[in-house]
Amino acid sequence: MPELRFPEFTDGWISKKVSSIAQVNPKTNSIPDVFQYIDLESVNKGVLTEHKIINVTDAPSRAQRLLEKNDILFQTVRPYQQNNYFFTGNNIPTVASTGYAQIKAKINPYYLYQLLHSKSFLNEVMLRCTGSSYPAINGNDLKDITISYSSDLFEQEKISNFFKYIDSIIEKQQQLIDKLKLYKRGVENLYFSKKYNNHCRLKDILIERNENSVKNNEHDVISSTKNGLFKQCDYFNKQASSEDTTGYKIIRLEQIVFSPQNLWMGNINYNDSYDIGIVSPSYKIFDINDGFDKYYIACLLKSSQAIKEYILASEQGASIVRRNLNMELFLQVAFFMPDLEEQIKISKHLKLLSNQLDNQEHTLKALLTMKQGLLQKMFI
Repeated sequence: MPELRFPEFTDGWISKKVSSIAQVNPKTNSIPDVFQYIDLESVNKGVLTEHKIINVTDAPSRAQRLLEKNDILFQTVRPYQQNNYFFTGNNIPTVASTGYAQIKAKINPYYLYQLLHSKSFLNEVMLRCTGSSYPAINGNDLKDITISYSSDLFEQEKISNFFKYIDSIIEKQQQLIDKLKLYKRGVENLYFSKKYNNHCRLKDILIERNENSVKNNEHDVISSTKNGLFKQCDYFNKQASSEDTTGYKIIRLEQIVFSPQNLWMGNINYNDSYDIGIVSPSYKIFDINDGFDKYYIACLLKSSQAIKEYILASEQGASIVRRNLNMELFLQVAFFMPDLEEQIKISKHLKLLSNQLDNQEHTLKALLTMKQGLLQKMFI
């Protein structure tokens, strides 16, 4: 029995396979000409954060799951991230990536959606995953998992409504964060689009550093993504690098790091979190020259104006998502630059906005932690 339960319910719970209480990955006969597409980048902790309308002729091969109201999308690639989604319907057809399992519940749909977030279910999923860097579970293994649940429809509904209320608070918090991010980008665009008197090239702003580790596992491995820097063990839920990290590049506090293959997508970051770490040897690491405000440069290098320049300095690689950076063109990229006093002033304003954003993201994290605790206590 669950540790926490509404007092009016006392009947025992039952255990069945997922296939007995839901249909997993039903066949889709055809895809509409125009639809909203949900891929693995579109959902963050149950909230749809990206709305992509695409034509079937431009659709990726993974766009195969035509959704109906109350369908559940379960993230099958890196499922530990739990970026699952409950589809409440849409005024246009909606198609999801095969990176999700499409689940049609035979019991209360929202109740099942929450049940699939329980720690016990996730543990069973992870045991069946294959692959190291991107562990994944297939649909057949997913529907073969046995889960415990209440067969009382009234208890299902009460738990469902309880979590709907919590999820509505989480969604509003996420929407507030999205609005703050949009406002911050607008402010950055105003600052970085001004035509200042000074004109500086990246070769005058950045100094490349090549400091390598001399032994295996000398420091934590850091992953650079378009969303920031993360310890690799946290981002992938385990160490995803090769076993021997000897020769990896050392990154220190207040340095710039980026992936030359993914720079055009915005994968460039300022390290203000880790005193020291190591990154893939393919990454580039730079110090910021004296005479420039470090935080101002960090924001400038992630701006939309800068990313446009990175695209121009990159050439198509072997993969559609990878482009090879021409380092000579990169270092020739130039920006209008205010004097140091103005940089510092702008930097303080942008830091204030970043701190406000951080505070709201901490609130969101606390809400998600609270929900996770309730899930563990209200499900077996």
